[in-house]
Formats: sequence, C-alpha cells, structure tokens
Amino acid sequence: MNSISTMIREDFTHVNAISIKQHGKTLLKEFYNGHKSVETYYIGCIFKSFISALVGIAIKEEKIQSLEEKLINYYQEINLKDIDKSFSLLTLQEVMTKTSGIIWPGIGEELPQSMHEVWRLKFKNIPGENFEYKPDPQIIIYLLEDLYEKDIISIANENLFKPLGISKWEWTRDDIEGMKISVDDLERFGQLYLNKGTYKGKCFFTEEFYKKSVYPYSLGGFPERKPYGYYWWIDKYQGIEYFSACGFGGQKLCIIPSIEASIVIISEMDRPHLENNAIIRNIFPLL
Repeated sequence: MNSISTMIREDFTHVNAISIKQHGKTLLKEFYNGHKSVETYYIGCIFKSFISALVGIAIKEEKIQSLEEKLINYYQEINLKDIDKSFSLLTLQEVMTKTSGIIWPGIGEELPQSMHEVWRLKFKNIPGENFEYKPDPQIIIYLLEDLYEKDIISIANENLFKPLGISKWEWTRDDIEGMKISVDDLERFGQLYLNKGTYKGKCFFTEEFYKKSVYPYSLGGFPERKPYGYYWWIDKYQGIEYFSACGFGGQKLCIIPSIEASIVIISEMDRPHLENNAIIRNIFPLL
C-alpha cells in the first residue's frame, strides 16, 4: 500500500485523505496537505447515501411500507386536481432512483422547502422513464420529516449517527448538501453496508433493503456515468462488483462486498476530480 500513498503524493496532490480497510483491518490510512484524522471533511452528495440508509430504517420501523407505493398515498389531504397528474403515478422507488421525471428549479434558483412546495412542480417525463441527476432526494427528506415529525438532522442523529457511534460530523437543515464528517466515521457508515444493514449486532435495515439499494435500476448518467441504485452508484472492475457513494470534488466511499473491503477518498472541492476513479482502479489489484 506504500505505492498507493506515494502515487497520491506525487500524482494526485489534490487528495487530502485516503483510507483502505479489508476484513475489518486498516491497510492504509494517510492524510495529506496538512490535514489530520480529527478533522471533518465536506463530502458533497455522499449525504444522499445516508438518506438512503434512513429510508431503510424507516421501512424497518414500518413508517414506510414499500418503496413501490405511490408518494401521494402519504398525503391524503392533497387533491389530485390541484397538482400535475403525473404525481398520481410517482412511486417512492422512482424518487429513490432519480427517475421521477420532475422539472426542478435551475441552478441558482431556490429549491422547494417542503412537500407543500413540491406539489407545485411539473413533470418533464413520465415517472420511471429517465434518469436525471436532480434534487429528487429532497422529496425523501420532506417525507421522512413528515413521518417522524422532526427535522432530517435530528432523524439522522437519533436513528443513524448515534447508534453507529458517528460523533465527528457537521450538518444543518439550511445546508443539506454541506454535510461534513470524519474519515473514521465515513468508514463506520461503510461498514454498515459491508455488513448488509447490521453494525455491532444492531440491525438498522434488512438485507432485502440492502440488496435493493445496490441494484442497478437504471444505466445512470451524469456525473458518474454508471448504473444507479438507491442513491448509490453501481460499478464493476476486473470482474469485481462494487458500489460507491460519490460527491463533488471526487469524494468517494467505495464498498466492495465480495472481498470485504472499503475505500474512502477525500479531496479538494475545487472541481469534480473524476480522476480519482484511477486511484480506485490502482487499489483493486492490491486487495
């Protein structure tokens, strides 16, 4: 693994941290550019995979019966005559796989802040037809908040962070995409998925939900250009299947179930850094 650390220092100077674990043992954990393990790091859209886990928890707690249910079923007070007719077709699974077909506000425009505002949106496509990397997870956030009658940060802290032992994190309701977390705690979240929903004897979500989470429901598209599950990107390299939570800046949490391994990469947020995929490819032959 020294060769990987050297490669990062010399060729991937934008990388601030990397951690590789296999069979529960740390193979490599290095911090660069003056960064330290005690820090929390912006992880961009990796937050969506945490939302996915919260959905699994809500299903286990029977707050959500099935992702094949229609979203409208949870809002009986809504009159279908007052909203776009495609809402009558939209399932939670289509929201979870970014195939809702909804037209979301553009860059720089304010997103809806509640389901009350979401109902005003229109549709571009029939639900389930096309993948678009749009703010569909906002719908899941608002639904969870309505079901638990709490804000999403409290839900995450009480149902996921505290039970997992995640302690070094920063996240506010006003900046949903601004989650920060330590490398160790991001690894801990990854371990939950390596264990298919269980951590230290506690079942957070069922193995059935885990399998559905990492099933490729669509071919995906921008920005990773990989198949997509429940807010996880699905991939394969040298015949080995793996799935990843990815965020702007090249942030990565890669889970490789068949060899019980995880990889965390944290890098600068100045641009996408898709070249971080090359680091993953260089690590695979060493595992």
